[in-house]
Amino acid sequence: MSESAPHTTFEAPNLDEVIELFPSYEVHSLIACGGMGAVFHATQRSLDRDVAIKILPREFAQDAEFVASFEAEAKSMAKLNHPNLIGVYDFGDAADMLYIVMEFVPGTSLFAAAHGHKVEQTEAIRIVSAVCRGLANAHQYGILHRDIKPSNILLDSNMNPKVGDFGLASKMDKRIEEGEQIFGTPGYTAPEVIDPPHVFDQRADIFSVGVMLYELLTGVTPNGEKPVSALPPVSYPRLHAIIQKATNPNPALRYNSADELANELEKVATVANNPLLAATARKSAKPFVHHRRTIKQSSSGGGFMWLILLILIGAGGYYYYTKIHLPGQKTDKPSDASPAQTVSSTATVQQPTRRKTVAEEGVTPKDDVDQFFVRVEGIMRDRIMADLQNYRQALEQNIVDFETSARQVITGLDVTKTAGLFAELNSAKEAWAKDNHFLPDSLPGTLGNYTPIQQLFIQAQLKQSRDRNRFYSKLQSEQAQYVRGLEKQIRRYKEEQDHIAASLLQKEIARLKSERGYYEFLMAQ
Repeated sequence: MSESAPHTTFEAPNLDEVIELFPSYEVHSLIACGGMGAVFHATQRSLDRDVAIKILPREFAQDAEFVASFEAEAKSMAKLNHPNLIGVYDFGDAADMLYIVMEFVPGTSLFAAAHGHKVEQTEAIRIVSAVCRGLANAHQYGILHRDIKPSNILLDSNMNPKVGDFGLASKMDKRIEEGEQIFGTPGYTAPEVIDPPHVFDQRADIFSVGVMLYELLTGVTPNGEKPVSALPPVSYPRLHAIIQKATNPNPALRYNSADELANELEKVATVANNPLLAATARKSAKPFVHHRRTIKQSSSGGGFMWLILLILIGAGGYYYYTKIHLPGQKTDKPSDASPAQTVSSTATVQQPTRRKTVAEEGVTPKDDVDQFFVRVEGIMRDRIMADLQNYRQALEQNIVDFETSARQVITGLDVTKTAGLFAELNSAKEAWAKDNHFLPDSLPGTLGNYTPIQQLFIQAQLKQSRDRNRFYSKLQSEQAQYVRGLEKQIRRYKEEQDHIAASLLQKEIARLKSERGYYEFLMAQ
């Protein structure tokens, strides 16, 4: 798009106006609004498919050069057909406002799912590799994105990334002169884009991808004040080298194509089970969480999707899938699914069982190993108790906040419907309280038929997921501390020639490392 187009605060047209402007679409709601436009969720009547309609500010339509560029680039983007790119269906001018109709992606943005968290290394590689493949397809048609960052990467319900918001897209090898407006996001934008006059190519997008990979692996959000090379390196040397090359200030020293970068990342992925990589990931990564929610996008207008919650927990199998079974939690309904997944009738999680006593093992160690386990487990429960109480309080407060907001929405509805909805809400709250204030997969009754209530529920599910994530991170840290304590005691037993006791503790460590949820079970006793 033209660099000379103004970048101002944009007030989105109201829903009634949009409905009138697009009679061929059933317009449902405003999804997001930023300086580069507003995005609405709609259904295309003729094909019965969900779409996202992005409407640009009127100032853009008044720039003849921008309009010509917009038309040419929209046509080019419509030719793109790749699973990791947002599809473009139509474009035009409505009431002196340019618009583009795009694929609607149910899911969330990478920013919403991972911001502030370290993403497990193999999962970060998978996501970024797929982004590279999508960009390579766009580059093949001579289209640069120019604003690659997590908020412009959408994650569908299957956790597949799609590059979205080509609102700043430009033709390859376009020359930018001094005085022309520079678009992009500080920290992600390649140096050659910032200092005109210049001609930039696909390597500018590659720079942004490298910065994004660094952010996913470290949890550190770049702000443009320091180059990635000056920031602490990622834990795994091979990935550090890839990031350094992708973000080299000199474009000639970067990867020449997005495919080349993807190939390098996929080589690393083939050794994902390498003990060095696996150990590093366990030490540094928080579980990656993918949420369904209403996205509040950045000022560049990125992101345009809502609903369909999917929480992908522990990409490498490191995250315990079921709700935590600590005191006060139910243990009779294990679940392998996160809030929006459908639990198969055959999908179950084997409930852990108590370890055998020394007598049941049929051995006679010198030390009282049974009493040793009682002591150390009591210590570990005391360490986690405050975090557990805070976690439960957060779950309960989350439901209180949802109920308060939902009641406000219901109060504004047709009076003939409010009584039934209030009754459904009260019933739901009682059910959630019995389930330890844990929100279920979906809203009961007809509550979910009302978009504002559904959106509040999605936000509450997101909050619940974040609280759970924080608690599990603490729990996993405590488990690692517990294992280190057992290892220390094993060394003492060996020094005392109590090899039977040492073998019992070694058996316990093996179970902790192999049996999902065993440590959580111990803390519930």
